[in-house]
Amino acid sequence: MADEQILQEKLKFLEEHYDALLYKTLQALRNIESGTTAQIKDQRIQELVTQIEFALEELHPVLDKFREELSANHQAQRRFNYDVPVLPTYPLLDNPLLATLQTALLNNRHDPNPPILLLEAAGGMGKSLLVARLTQDPELQQAYPDGTFWIALGREPDIQRHYLDLAATLGQPSTGFIDLDTALAYMHNLFVARRCLIVLDDAADIDAVLAFYSLGPHCRLLITSTDPNLRGFLTFKNPNTQCFTLPALTATEAHHFLLARAGLDPALNPAQLPQILEACAYSPLALQLAASVLAGQATPDWDNLLARLQDEDCEFPAGHHRALMQALHLYLETLGDTGEYYLALAVFADYTQIPSNSIVLFWNYMFSLSERQTQDLLSSFAESGLLHLHNPGTVRSYVSLHSFQHDYMLDYSDLDKLHGHLLSAYSRQCTQGWSTGPNDGYFYQHLCQHLIRARRHKELKSLLLDFAWIQAKVQAASLPMLISDYDLLDDPDLLTIQRALFASADDLLERPQQLATALLDQLWEKSGKDIQALLNQARETVPAWEAPLPDQTSAF
Repeated sequence: MADEQILQEKLKFLEEHYDALLYKTLQALRNIESGTTAQIKDQRIQELVTQIEFALEELHPVLDKFREELSANHQAQRRFNYDVPVLPTYPLLDNPLLATLQTALLNNRHDPNPPILLLEAAGGMGKSLLVARLTQDPELQQAYPDGTFWIALGREPDIQRHYLDLAATLGQPSTGFIDLDTALAYMHNLFVARRCLIVLDDAADIDAVLAFYSLGPHCRLLITSTDPNLRGFLTFKNPNTQCFTLPALTATEAHHFLLARAGLDPALNPAQLPQILEACAYSPLALQLAASVLAGQATPDWDNLLARLQDEDCEFPAGHHRALMQALHLYLETLGDTGEYYLALAVFADYTQIPSNSIVLFWNYMFSLSERQTQDLLSSFAESGLLHLHNPGTVRSYVSLHSFQHDYMLDYSDLDKLHGHLLSAYSRQCTQGWSTGPNDGYFYQHLCQHLIRARRHKELKSLLLDFAWIQAKVQAASLPMLISDYDLLDDPDLLTIQRALFASADDLLERPQQLATALLDQLWEKSGKDIQALLNQARETVPAWEAPLPDQTSAF
């Protein structure tokens, strides 16, 4: 925006000079009219014409140049890709599959039922990297002019949250949806006229894929997955589904890739190298992590690297390639304390969307890192392949992890302590209780989950009985998210409130400002002291409320 503002100011300056030239011309014409003889008038006219021609020759090219710069700057800022992660550029990984996928996306895009594209491979093979690079292609951006929407799914995706994020991205924020049919109708209305590409990254849940299957008639699905069962389901759902498998690197490619990423002489050929490549399963990410270990050594210790990669003593989470987990483990050990910063990310409730500002707050509390240090470290982690960084430098910057990274974190971090530390970090931001916390896209959405995981059950119950919190959560997150929080504890008072909120949900989604009135109408005759305290709080916000007549009450 700063560059565009500068260009606008320059253009305004030049246009003012253009206006000044016209004004001077008008004045000169008036002077000509006062000439005493025809010969003098002709002479002045000729001089004026020469001056105007000379001025225009100088001014027009300058004006044209700045207009071109302004147009180019605007085009550069036009958003084609939404939430596509900024991933490392590996020149040696220009896989032929890139062109194949591009052709597949350009073909059949006008068909009423275009084929779904599925890119399969084990974790760490570079699926996300390949697709992220694909989204930068100008021809594809032209073919899908309404943009590419990147959705990191993971194992247990929050579909409603993804819907709300998509709506907000399109400038149509929603207060939430109580049922899936309403949600699908709303999203279909948003995308019915849009020609766009939907990337479902790291898909593992069939129901989640279905939630985006028919988002809009002109939307195209490109799915990455490590789940071998997804292929059969998609081909059953759509026989036109095109499945592609991203292979591991060849021995030669892996050799060049490892040395290049380690910053070593490409002519090196140590005797241990073939075994190291095999220990990394020719996986680009495993090789990248191994290369990062070598890059931190003054002299490459090939024997130690091979021994560590072949170490069978470590136990890792099931379901992931051991070579990848071993390389991740080795690299994090070499990072020392910095590796602990990475493992601390395990505390966040949704590993597919961790707001950067929440990480800044947490790492500042835990490790005394500044915002700049945190941003630099996140960029370094992204370059090493430890995470994906989305929308860097914006208020919507966030981090996502793949399932194998998150599973490793869960095994190697002390979650009980981390939940307590995160709550302490956020409590510093709450000057007058939890209801006054920061609206940072994470706090209101996930505080209740952290309280339950920290075993602070009494505090959680008090929170869910606090009208100030209830009101704040509806405003900052959504009513359905609030309703789901009451499932975290088995308590009759909380169940009563949840039922009251659900009974009023349709009206509250349209008019959330009626929250206090809705709770009073539903609960006014309930006798529990905790509920009565809640209603007393609510009544302070609507002092004119009057209890309904008995036949107007709602039963549930």
